[in-house]
Amino acid sequence: MRGSVNRRICVLIIAFAIVITGAFAAGIVKAERIFSLVYVVQEGDNLTTIAKKFETTVTLLKKANKLTDSSMLLPGDELYIPFEDEDFTEGVEWPSTELFSDATPEMKIMDWHEYPVRLKNDPVTVNIPKSQQLIYHIKRGDSLYELAREFNTSVSILTALNKLDNTTIRIGQRIILPTAGLTPKQVLAKTISAQELNLLARVVNGEARGEPYLGKVAVAAVILNRVLSSYYPNSIESVIYQSGQFESVSNGQFNLHPASSSYQAAREALNGFDPSLGALYFLNPKVARNVWWFEKRQKTVTIGEHVFAR
Repeated sequence: MRGSVNRRICVLIIAFAIVITGAFAAGIVKAERIFSLVYVVQEGDNLTTIAKKFETTVTLLKKANKLTDSSMLLPGDELYIPFEDEDFTEGVEWPSTELFSDATPEMKIMDWHEYPVRLKNDPVTVNIPKSQQLIYHIKRGDSLYELAREFNTSVSILTALNKLDNTTIRIGQRIILPTAGLTPKQVLAKTISAQELNLLARVVNGEARGEPYLGKVAVAAVILNRVLSSYYPNSIESVIYQSGQFESVSNGQFNLHPASSSYQAAREALNGFDPSLGALYFLNPKVARNVWWFEKRQKTVTIGEHVFAR
């Protein structure tokens, strides 16, 4: 950095908001520079190491971020970095030509950095239609950082959408996630519960035991295609237990412990692989009874003993 730089912001990404305090005069804008540092928690961080990085204290970090002794830090969490002395920018020489233009004041970010920090902005305003939202319950291991990455959004949007004061979340907490840009099957894959995955593996095991692995994936895909179809119930459990639909549910084969290949097939179908080519039905014509209705359907593929159709 050119000139003398205050020790607390040396070799950081320095983000700042320029607040206009006067009008343009002879091409010069009078502005007050206000700094708020927000640190993105990294793997292996704790409050002590973060406080040491920024030459602040654990007590101040806790107070500024409303943390308790039992609060957990996860990678991707964001912490506001407080300082005891507010006037910590005094005496700093700013290379103004690199930071803002003379014509229109705007936020700029330095190219050189050491720690991942960002500007603490005013609250983000989000306007996401209800049709592009889903309700999600936090599971063990979740963090806003990971959820933002999974749902192609940002932590700041998630905190604004859910009116969160910080990035701390707890198991079982109900939050809203945006689904714009994701296909319905991707949303289903990202929100399936362990119980639903088990049900899917059990019906695959019951219906396709002895079939080629590709046939098992195709059976799982049929279940998912039904969930996403307007002609069938909209949950995995409801589709599987719908009366008269799957023989393995009726004859008890569904209750057998699934083989590992059935779980793997279920996961592959959830990841988007559909060997059934969009089918909603399948049967084994060698053993099936009353197949007249199936003959009217558009057949998509035959895998092993199963014929699939839309």
